[in-house]
Amino acid sequence: MTEAAQSAGGQFAIIHRKIAEYTLKIEAILSESKTTINVYTVIDAPFEDAMVEIISNVKLSEMEKDRAIDCLGALQAQLKHGLDREITPLHAHRIVRIVGDRGSWGIGMGPSEELKPVFRAVYRSVKTALDVAAPEAKDLNERLMNLYAAKTDLESLTDTAVHFAACS
Repeated sequence: MTEAAQSAGGQFAIIHRKIAEYTLKIEAILSESKTTINVYTVIDAPFEDAMVEIISNVKLSEMEKDRAIDCLGALQAQLKHGLDREITPLHAHRIVRIVGDRGSWGIGMGPSEELKPVFRAVYRSVKTALDVAAPEAKDLNERLMNLYAAKTDLESLTDTAVHFAACS
């Protein structure tokens, strides 16, 4: 168990260092971009589509629908806080990270099953717009997002190991 924790700690250090390195590079590239991205198209439209799907889902109770819509509204408000109608690629990059973090990068515990498709749709929508607006950052952004997913996965494994050790 000790060796696994030390190994995980070493992996954490590498991942955190790479995340910091890639973040600096990508933010420098994105801050140079003069392109703008329409907030309604990349954020509001996917949320509206998701809300319609949830409301029309006959498998969900009214309480589950209300809870899901409340969660969506809170996430949408968080993502749009302080934004105008147009955002820069740098803002879009930060939104992709927020959605990925809140969605646990598709790994382990994240949003409820009925909300996972929404997280994926919003993530995909903003990321696609970002890739179009700043194609020179696409590969670097992809690597960075993979590092965040690896970090979340490693945290999940470490949490599981710690929990298992405590129960032994």
